[in-house]
Amino acid sequence: MQKFMHALKRYPKRLNFQFSTMKVNQISIIEDMGRARELTREQIRILNEQPRLYEEIREKQEERLSKIEEMRVYNNPYNDQNPKNLVQVKVVRGAEKPLEVAREPFILLKEPRKQKIKVEGVRRNVPGSMQKHFLFMRQIIGLQIYDAINYLSQQKRQSAKYVLHTLQMVRRHAVEKGMDEVRLFVADAITNKWRRFKKLRYHAKGRASMMKKDISQLRIRLEEKPVEEIYEMMLKGKTPASIAGMLREKLETNNASYADIKKHNWILTAKGRQQRRLFLKRRVLQAHNEFKTNGIYVGRKLIERNIVKEEAAVFTEKYNRSRQEDLQSSLLERERLFKSREES
Repeated sequence: MQKFMHALKRYPKRLNFQFSTMKVNQISIIEDMGRARELTREQIRILNEQPRLYEEIREKQEERLSKIEEMRVYNNPYNDQNPKNLVQVKVVRGAEKPLEVAREPFILLKEPRKQKIKVEGVRRNVPGSMQKHFLFMRQIIGLQIYDAINYLSQQKRQSAKYVLHTLQMVRRHAVEKGMDEVRLFVADAITNKWRRFKKLRYHAKGRASMMKKDISQLRIRLEEKPVEEIYEMMLKGKTPASIAGMLREKLETNNASYADIKKHNWILTAKGRQQRRLFLKRRVLQAHNEFKTNGIYVGRKLIERNIVKEEAAVFTEKYNRSRQEDLQSSLLERERLFKSREES
């Protein structure tokens, strides 16, 4: 006892006893779920009378939580079983008959991809490893043919020159087959291993080591995109730099007016292409909000695709009509020249 009192005086913070708050009444301690619980005699008497009391309380809590979850799912705005989420039918005042609603649901079918004309070229026995050529091959995928040639011609490494020669070879094949050079894009650019030669490299003092020389294979595939798809790229603000450059040269040669330059500004400059992307984004957001106010949910990507397709279809009609008119005028001009030569 003397040692305990001495320790209490010396270390009062370690022995933090509160004699005034200690329980002095008789309690019973039983083990429940692996831990000790303090229960009074009244609680023990209730448990003896109702042994399933805690299980019933737990079941009621689970039932209440399940009802809350069902109500949350039912009140979800995308739940079709809730009649509040259904599209309301608008009835025109003064009409004799109400508007007819289609019973069958509207199903958006996936459109099949159109087959594109492609030209493939392979060059074997290209000096250099696959890793060296792969750095430049992956950069030209998806580029217009002039942009790819311009990028490769600016590089100083030897592997870029090999890729450039292969690209020009495939380009010549495509032109010979009658494909439009302006609409040519790089669809695929694949680098493969071809061969590996091993020979000795001689060092001083009669030593030698193995020298490896890799030879690769380059495969490039070009595709001719339709006019409609190219115009869709232009509407999205992704006009290739080469096409914008050709349009600038054409306007300069024709001495275009300020109004014509302003009309094509969204193609000619990078700032104009940026503004085009911003305007398209605003149109999509405006259409999305209009559908939302009417109680119809339509994705923004679908709205953007429909807007671009409608404008591209109108442009392709005008383009095909203008080409037919130019062809007809050139034929008439040739007939006139032929008749004038015959008369003379």
